[in-house]
Amino acid sequence: MAEKANHHFIPQLYLRNFSAGRDRRKAKVFCFDQSTNKTFETLVRNVGSRRHFFRINVEGLDPNHVEDGMAEIEGEIAPLLEEVIATRSFPSHKHFSAVMTLMGNVAVRNPRFRSMLEDLHVKMANGMMRAVLQDKERFRDSIKQARDNGAPIRDDISYEDMKSFIDRGEFNIAIDQTYLINLELDAVPTCVEQLSNWLAGFGRSLRRRPVRRSRRVMIRSSLPGLTEKIGAHTHQGSGCRIRSFCFRSRRSWRWSACSQSSLQTVNSAETRSPS
Repeated sequence: MAEKANHHFIPQLYLRNFSAGRDRRKAKVFCFDQSTNKTFETLVRNVGSRRHFFRINVEGLDPNHVEDGMAEIEGEIAPLLEEVIATRSFPSHKHFSAVMTLMGNVAVRNPRFRSMLEDLHVKMANGMMRAVLQDKERFRDSIKQARDNGAPIRDDISYEDMKSFIDRGEFNIAIDQTYLINLELDAVPTCVEQLSNWLAGFGRSLRRRPVRRSRRVMIRSSLPGLTEKIGAHTHQGSGCRIRSFCFRSRRSWRWSACSQSSLQTVNSAETRSPS
């Protein structure tokens, strides 16, 4: 069985909606490369992806555990997204939740967001190292604490040697990809909450405006409280039901329980504004 190496951070189910082709395997999209100012047409499977982008290194789990889990979720989102596009509305709360889940994942599980997380952690690590090396006493205390915690630190490294090494900057700090992926997954519920709250407010503003169209969508809220669990952590928010994921089991993706929904999608006949 071929290894899954091409991981899409922009789901193909979304990209295909920008293709004129009906054959999923041959669907193409027109692209603009902002870095080179070049345009080109290519297959959907060739864009919005990176090699092993969601690959993890966790004992007892397949390296493609996250990628496979997201593929299952996208399989459930795909028909709901098609119905939303076809009707230009959210036929049910489940449709709304699916679209919010898709948007939340795309917003935080991408190269730019990961690069921001990585840069932040590298800056923090550099700052911590320089803080430890402000004076010899602080350096000795840090070494002692690290050894007490079981860190195998050599005895032949002096304060002067370490300070010179850090000042020269002849090193690279690498942040573990599995750790970064976990941070991205933890960020999804917060992102979905913010998106759904914004859309709820936008829906309230729509109801105060006359609309000239054959069909309009109005979202009534306030949306109910949301309980979202990731591993042993509980996230409280408002917005919609979303899926959670952790490294323990792919089956921990689930639609979380949501209290009575006040989300209402209203399709009305053509409405004319007063002259």
